[in-house]
Amino acid sequence: MILANWRGFSGGQRDMYNEVLKYGSFIVDALVKFEQPVFIYIPPFGELRGGSWVVVDPTINATAMEMYADVEARGGVLEPEGIIGIKYRKDKQIAAMARLDEKYAALKKQLAKEGLSKEETDAIKKQMAEREQQLLPVYAQISLQYADLHDRAGRMKAKGVIRDILEWREARRFFYWRVRRRLNEEYILRRITTAAATTKTGPAAAARVPMTPEARARHLQLLEAWCGCENFATNDRAVSTWYEENRKMVHDKVDALKREAVAGEMRELFVRAAAVNVAPGKAVSATGEAVADVKGKDKGLGAAWSGVRDMLRVMPVEERERVMEFLKQV
Repeated sequence: MILANWRGFSGGQRDMYNEVLKYGSFIVDALVKFEQPVFIYIPPFGELRGGSWVVVDPTINATAMEMYADVEARGGVLEPEGIIGIKYRKDKQIAAMARLDEKYAALKKQLAKEGLSKEETDAIKKQMAEREQQLLPVYAQISLQYADLHDRAGRMKAKGVIRDILEWREARRFFYWRVRRRLNEEYILRRITTAAATTKTGPAAAARVPMTPEARARHLQLLEAWCGCENFATNDRAVSTWYEENRKMVHDKVDALKREAVAGEMRELFVRAAAVNVAPGKAVSATGEAVADVKGKDKGLGAAWSGVRDMLRVMPVEERERVMEFLKQV
């Protein structure tokens, strides 16, 4: 859990001397490799700016990291004053005055007339300068408020840089159930991934198989179908409770997935064996079986059945008897 309230790195001599950027990169390296859930929360009246945001941005490790912001939090690359200093300087504020303020627009129109004397021109310019002095503070405050609106939690969520907006009084309860749900969920997802990979890599190697984003999305859809909870993505309390109350059922379903994966692997093995020694140009069906060249097909299947026979020979007697009884049911 990270409570983020940093206004960024100055990039000055002191920060460079203290190696702030180097240690920030260490944080990034650690987060990239981290496999457990990480939550970043911008607290009330907290700010996350510039280089500090880069260090804890969820895109570093989208699977493990989630960012949240309080309704009174602020976040962005620059503070409002910095944005105004770059995007809405004095010349643009004066142009807005000429467009919006009737008195200033009339003075500017008078100044554009031909045939004015020097005294008249100086008088109009003086009035315009006085009007600018009256309006510039107002325009500056309005522009600051407008820039500040882009840094608030609602805008952060609209841009997709945070997962949700929280209120301080509910934050502890929310994170309690969110952590509880993620820990249970990650354990189940890892078991599903291991079960699917066991047949190809073996049990020991399967435990180290990385979970791709595509596989994770499929497994989450599977969990949602098993759970049947409303608002599965956001109802952390109900989902977490279901995970804990239905551990045995989930365990049985994961074991069933493993059995299906083994059966699929065996089917694939026999399909490949049936296609062995098929002559080039021979037709092959959708299941991989040769339409022609029956002799080559029999040879491939013979090799597959030889493998099954050798496997049965090294099995314990009890397991071999169970396999034979199962095969008799076909």
